[in-house]
Amino acid sequence: MPVIPSNGSLMRNIGVPLAYRNDLYTSINVARRQSCITHVHDTAQAACMVYTAVVSYVLDGFTPEKAWEETRWIFENDRNCVGHLGVQEILNTPMTEPTDDDIWPNFGGVVISFRAALWAVLTAKDFRDGLTNVIGLGGDTDTYGAIAGGLLGAHFGIDAIPEEWRINARGVDAMYALADGLYALAGEE
Repeated sequence: MPVIPSNGSLMRNIGVPLAYRNDLYTSINVARRQSCITHVHDTAQAACMVYTAVVSYVLDGFTPEKAWEETRWIFENDRNCVGHLGVQEILNTPMTEPTDDDIWPNFGGVVISFRAALWAVLTAKDFRDGLTNVIGLGGDTDTYGAIAGGLLGAHFGIDAIPEEWRINARGVDAMYALADGLYALAGEE
């Protein structure tokens, strides 16, 4: 039975596009390297790289649809991004709502996790809608929520997170401080 590349490094990747906000190619390379700390599989690395590009474009004001289109273009055409093993598997993943038949045989897998998160942001009316929809898929819900939450936050902004979620989150002050620090690192104070 083939090994399904797991999703842990993708779940922890959102800091990369925040910290390297002004340098897309550096952020993509750092995303690949951070994946290798815990998830060396080529497809896990590729998912982190592609996710970083999508988030970077969204942070630059692109719609999620346009960000996905631009990301696909650079990984298929830009000499700085073409050729990494595993990227085509991520780019060829259908961006439709995953079904139980997609999720359960691939539980914990990076490809289905990426697909669920991107589907959530592409179809979300707002932050709450996107996050509740992705968690409602079942499966590896905490990881889907973390990955989608990064994309949804980049797209809708912090103020779109329901207030009751923001004020009741454990460690929220530390999270704000870390996010502000990453953003400042990129010179975007």
